[in-house]
Amino acid sequence: MKQSTRQWLACATLIAASLGIGGCASWSAQEDLPVSEIRHLQASGALLPFNLLNADVLALHPGGQVEHAALDKIEDRLLYQASVSDPNKMQWFVELDAKNGQTVTDKQDPH
Repeated sequence: MKQSTRQWLACATLIAASLGIGGCASWSAQEDLPVSEIRHLQASGALLPFNLLNADVLALHPGGQVEHAALDKIEDRLLYQASVSDPNKMQWFVELDAKNGQTVTDKQDPH
Protein backbone atom coordinates (compact mmCIF):
# COMPACT_ATOMS: atom_id res chain seq x y z
CA MET A 1 0.00 0.00 0.00
CA LYS A 2 1.34 3.46 -0.87
CA GLN A 3 2.46 5.69 1.98
CA SER A 4 -0.03 8.39 0.92
CA THR A 5 -2.87 5.86 1.07
CA ARG A 6 -1.75 4.75 4.53
CA GLN A 7 -1.61 8.34 5.71
CA TRP A 8 -5.08 9.01 4.31
CA LEU A 9 -6.47 5.89 5.98
CA ALA A 10 -4.83 6.84 9.27
CA CYS A 11 -6.29 10.34 9.04
CA ALA A 12 -9.73 9.03 8.08
CA THR A 13 -9.62 6.55 10.93
CA LEU A 14 -8.58 9.21 13.38
CA ILE A 15 -11.42 11.46 12.24
CA ALA A 16 -13.93 8.60 12.31
CA ALA A 17 -12.83 7.60 15.79
CA SER A 18 -13.01 11.16 17.08
CA LEU A 19 -16.48 11.68 15.62
CA GLY A 20 -17.76 8.31 16.76
CA ILE A 21 -18.53 7.21 13.20
CA GLY A 22 -18.87 3.48 12.78
CA GLY A 23 -20.69 2.73 15.99
CA CYS A 24 -23.08 -0.15 16.11
CA ALA A 25 -26.02 -0.34 18.49
CA SER A 26 -25.33 -4.00 19.24
CA TRP A 27 -21.89 -3.32 20.73
CA SER A 28 -22.18 -2.88 24.46
CA ALA A 29 -20.10 -0.73 26.80
CA GLN A 30 -18.69 1.19 23.83
CA GLU A 31 -16.93 4.47 24.42
CA ASP A 32 -15.75 6.97 21.79
CA LEU A 33 -12.20 8.25 22.21
CA PRO A 34 -11.28 11.91 21.77
CA VAL A 35 -8.45 12.73 19.35
CA SER A 36 -6.23 13.96 22.20
CA GLU A 37 -6.49 10.59 23.94
CA ILE A 38 -5.73 8.72 20.71
CA ARG A 39 -2.58 10.78 20.22
CA HIS A 40 -1.55 10.17 23.84
CA LEU A 41 -2.11 6.42 23.51
CA GLN A 42 -0.02 6.26 20.34
CA ALA A 43 2.79 8.31 21.91
CA SER A 44 2.84 6.04 24.98
CA GLY A 45 2.94 2.84 22.92
CA ALA A 46 -0.47 1.67 24.14
CA LEU A 47 -1.84 1.98 20.59
CA LEU A 48 -0.13 0.86 17.40
CA PRO A 49 0.08 3.38 14.54
CA PHE A 50 -2.95 3.17 12.26
CA ASN A 51 -0.85 2.30 9.21
CA LEU A 52 0.40 -0.84 11.00
CA LEU A 53 -3.12 -1.80 12.08
CA ASN A 54 -4.37 -1.33 8.50
CA ALA A 55 -1.50 -3.49 7.22
CA ASP A 56 -2.43 -6.21 9.74
CA VAL A 57 -6.07 -6.08 8.61
CA LEU A 58 -5.13 -6.31 4.94
CA ALA A 59 -2.71 -9.18 5.61
CA LEU A 60 -5.77 -11.22 6.64
CA HIS A 61 -7.43 -10.50 3.26
CA PRO A 62 -4.71 -10.03 0.61
CA GLY A 63 -5.83 -7.78 -2.22
CA GLY A 64 -8.66 -6.44 -0.05
CA GLN A 65 -9.57 -2.84 0.65
CA VAL A 66 -10.49 -1.26 3.97
CA GLU A 67 -13.93 0.28 3.44
CA HIS A 68 -14.35 1.66 6.95
CA ALA A 69 -12.36 1.58 10.16
CA ALA A 70 -12.83 2.81 13.71
CA LEU A 71 -11.09 2.68 17.04
CA ASP A 72 -13.29 1.84 20.00
CA LYS A 73 -12.70 1.36 23.69
CA ILE A 74 -14.83 -1.54 24.87
CA GLU A 75 -14.59 -2.63 28.48
CA ASP A 76 -11.11 -1.08 28.96
CA ARG A 77 -9.78 -2.69 25.77
CA LEU A 78 -8.88 -0.78 22.61
CA LEU A 79 -10.19 -2.48 19.49
CA TYR A 80 -9.43 -1.48 15.93
CA GLN A 81 -12.48 -2.46 13.89
CA ALA A 82 -12.48 -2.57 10.10
CA SER A 83 -14.84 -3.49 7.31
CA VAL A 84 -12.90 -5.06 4.42
CA SER A 85 -13.96 -5.84 0.87
CA ASP A 86 -11.89 -8.70 -0.59
CA PRO A 87 -11.09 -9.17 -4.31
CA ASN A 88 -14.20 -11.39 -4.64
CA LYS A 89 -16.37 -8.53 -3.27
CA MET A 90 -16.98 -10.42 -0.02
CA GLN A 91 -17.32 -8.19 3.04
CA TRP A 92 -15.39 -9.01 6.21
CA PHE A 93 -15.55 -7.61 9.74
CA VAL A 94 -12.14 -7.58 11.40
CA GLU A 95 -11.29 -6.58 14.96
CA LEU A 96 -7.72 -6.27 16.16
CA ASP A 97 -6.34 -5.62 19.60
CA ALA A 98 -5.11 -2.08 18.97
CA LYS A 99 -2.19 -2.44 21.36
CA ASN A 100 -0.53 -5.45 19.75
CA GLY A 101 -2.33 -6.05 16.43
CA GLN A 102 -3.56 -9.52 17.35
CA THR A 103 -6.71 -10.67 15.61
CA VAL A 104 -9.78 -10.73 17.85
CA THR A 105 -12.43 -11.25 15.18
CA ASP A 106 -12.26 -12.06 11.48
CA LYS A 107 -15.62 -13.06 10.09
CA GLN A 108 -17.64 -12.62 6.96
CA ASP A 109 -20.01 -9.69 7.30
CA PRO A 110 -23.53 -10.59 6.15
CA HIS A 111 -24.34 -6.95 5.31
